[in-house]
Amino acid sequence: MIVSANTVPESSVPDSRVHGIDLSAATVSTTGVSEISASCLRCGRRLTSPPSVSAGFGPGCTRHFRRTAPTLPGFTSQQLEDALELLELGGIVPLRGRRVWLTVGHRGATYRTAPTGQCTCAAGVHGKPCHHVAAVRLVVV
Repeated sequence: MIVSANTVPESSVPDSRVHGIDLSAATVSTTGVSEISASCLRCGRRLTSPPSVSAGFGPGCTRHFRRTAPTLPGFTSQQLEDALELLELGGIVPLRGRRVWLTVGHRGATYRTAPTGQCTCAAGVHGKPCHHVAAVRLVVV
């Protein structure tokens, strides 16, 4: 394969999506630091710091999760800790507006979760509360 000096083969061009965020909207400032324009999944504000962009939530919403997690009824303390960890790692993505969310399990499986308590994980199928539902309720509340 002959490639000129100014072109890059298509197979070596990286995907423009990372953690569900479209990086094609990224711009490079005059200082050489890239600025990614993403918005918070809860409040919709613009996110600029890399940790906030990777998690999908700003610092204010993260504080909100920490404050309201102990007040969620029907969940154990372990489930609430797992829900907070899921939110911090960015393991929750809206699928249909704010009605259905894709969440990631401990072993990497993807589940569909609704804030009303339905989840496709093993506990949710049996009608028991799970940390996926707790995480979605923290975002929606």
